[in-house]
Amino acid sequence: MFQKLLIAAAIKAIMAALCQIYGFCLDQDECPDGVCDEALQAIESLDEAPQPTVTKPMAFDFDIQWDKLQPLVAATVELINALKAFLGLNKVG
Repeated sequence: MFQKLLIAAAIKAIMAALCQIYGFCLDQDECPDGVCDEALQAIESLDEAPQPTVTKPMAFDFDIQWDKLQPLVAATVELINALKAFLGLNKVG
């Protein structure tokens, strides 16, 4: 049960953080039109995805798909590097 609640909370936290980032961009006059649309649609799709439900006490039967971890790690690194570049954090000196 705790795992499922933790996963649901993590998804909500990720959605909130990503909405802050892309919402900030949309609020800026210099943000190109439509540049964030695909990202915001993907974020919204997290809310539409089936969430793990708690059907019985102490249910630890959630099946994590560990074979999907490496692409997730690579995408996360790419996202962080892109964010650093976007925010100008890659500049030396």
